Amino acid sequence: MAFNTLNYSLFLVAILMVTWSLARFQMLRLTILLLASYFFYMCSKPIYILLIMGSTCVDYFCGKYIYQSQSKGIRKFLLATSLFSNLGLLATFKYYDFFALSIQQLLHNVGWLPVESTIPLLQVMLPVGISFYTFQTMAYTIDIYRGNQVPIESPIKFALFVSFFPQLVAGPIVHARELVPQLEKAPQVTSKQVSDGVFLMMKGLIKKVAIADWLALNLVDRVYDNPDVFSSGEVMIALYAYSMQIYCDFSGYTDLAIGSGKMFGYELPENFNRPYMGTSVAKFWRRWHMTLSRWVREYIYFPLGGTHKGETRAYLNIMIALVVMGLWHGANWTFFWYGVIHGMVVGVNRYHNQKRKRLGLPNEFHGFALIWRIFLAFQFVTIARILFRAPSMENAWTITQSLFTWDWSFGHIHWKIWAVLFVSYAIHWSPKHFVSDARDRFSDLPAVVQGIILAVIGGWMVHLSNVQPVPFIYFQF
Repeated sequence: MAFNTLNYSLFLVAILMVTWSLARFQMLRLTILLLASYFFYMCSKPIYILLIMGSTCVDYFCGKYIYQSQSKGIRKFLLATSLFSNLGLLATFKYYDFFALSIQQLLHNVGWLPVESTIPLLQVMLPVGISFYTFQTMAYTIDIYRGNQVPIESPIKFALFVSFFPQLVAGPIVHARELVPQLEKAPQVTSKQVSDGVFLMMKGLIKKVAIADWLALNLVDRVYDNPDVFSSGEVMIALYAYSMQIYCDFSGYTDLAIGSGKMFGYELPENFNRPYMGTSVAKFWRRWHMTLSRWVREYIYFPLGGTHKGETRAYLNIMIALVVMGLWHGANWTFFWYGVIHGMVVGVNRYHNQKRKRLGLPNEFHGFALIWRIFLAFQFVTIARILFRAPSMENAWTITQSLFTWDWSFGHIHWKIWAVLFVSYAIHWSPKHFVSDARDRFSDLPAVVQGIILAVIGGWMVHLSNVQPVPFIYFQF
């Protein structure tokens, strides 16, 4: 049940009506929210509900007994059980076939496996949201082990923390300390929260349908499907279009998730902060998918030593963290190399910053220097996304070669594509208060006017939508 469908809108309204009417009955309200979340998840593939329920049970009891146990050995065993069960799910459903095929190809190449022999594959559909809820529950047990979190006593509240449907499928990746305290008390849903939630959902739908899907249909997919028929200039514009497409697709989903949560009275963490305003690739990652970046910093980069075990180790830790972030997105060599090149450039960023620090030069920039650094970081992120978008290394290489045919004609670029790109990037690079001011003005409007605006935008979205709604990009992760 995708967020950009009428079914989701009807489902959301129905659950809102029920939970609002049960505001005084806290546990009943939470139970209904949990059942609704499980129903929402089962709309993808019902059998996979067993995976999320199993992960929930394992981490609930592991967290509980890690906290209660005084034995260091038992605590480590329970933590290992939690990590093994979650990583086992990922290894089985997301990574097994990739590594099996890679090993099979290697063995064929060196002659250790006959060409007619193959390694058995699972060939199962990737469970929706598995990369998100496994990371969320692993963080919970790790935090308890570290003494940074007390266990959640109520199984209902813990299960809802894992499976709350607005953020279940594609994040944000929420810490228990962010959501659980809100579940402990009956939320006081205000008219401001509802109007803000509606505004965010409208914004998310516009990003998804009017920008992301439209750019994909009219340019990006065509170029990646048949790069040989496009000029270098057209391929370059398609790369810029994809940067905007994936931003609007994923941040649009996040807007819909946070907006849905607000209407239930729950605040979910922000996941984007104008990422293409980053003055370096490292700062881009602090602005893009911020909850994943935070997770990798807290549970991989810092435990490895961060920057506190010497310069060589610091660069190695950066590379490991970025490769993990690359492979988190998918089991493909394109994502591996995507992480590698980001790790290399972030390492260069660090070396440059350390050198400036030794010379007594500031690392803060203003004026033209600031604009230039934003420009360079954006160019790298955009070109590196060839690996992110391409279905294979062969396709990525073909796209890269297409940039060097030195044909800079733009005959396939309709004026509407130029207009959508100009407006969307102009809004992205506008002052931060631009969108927040629009939200506040919307909240101040009478309910009738808000309803009219909502109806007009809804009609526009229906007009722009395909017969079959386009899935969100991050659903595949």
